[in-house]
Amino acid sequence: MDKELMDEVRAFAKLLYAPEEIGIALGISSELIAGYMLDVDCDFYKCYWSAYFETDIKFRNSIIKLAIAGSSPAQVMVTKMNELREVKRFYE
Repeated sequence: MDKELMDEVRAFAKLLYAPEEIGIALGISSELIAGYMLDVDCDFYKCYWSAYFETDIKFRNSIIKLAIAGSSPAQVMVTKMNELREVKRFYE
C-alpha cells in the first residue's frame, strides 16, 4: 500500500472507525480488508492498530484524569473499562 493510502487509513483509525468502515470509505473490498486484518505483518494491520491505539490511549488518559478529579460519570467509565478488561482476560 502506498503512503497516501496509509495516511488515510491512519486518519480514519485515529477517529476509531472500524476497518470495514475504512474499507467502504476508501473503496477497498470487505474481503481484502478482512485479509489485511488477519495478517499481523500487513501494513494496513500495523497502521490501523497503531493509529487506533494512539487515540484510545489519549481517550483513556482523559477519562482517568477526569475520574481522579472527581467526575462521577468518568469514574463509572473507568470502572466499566476495568470490568471489560477483566472479562476479556478471563476468556483468553
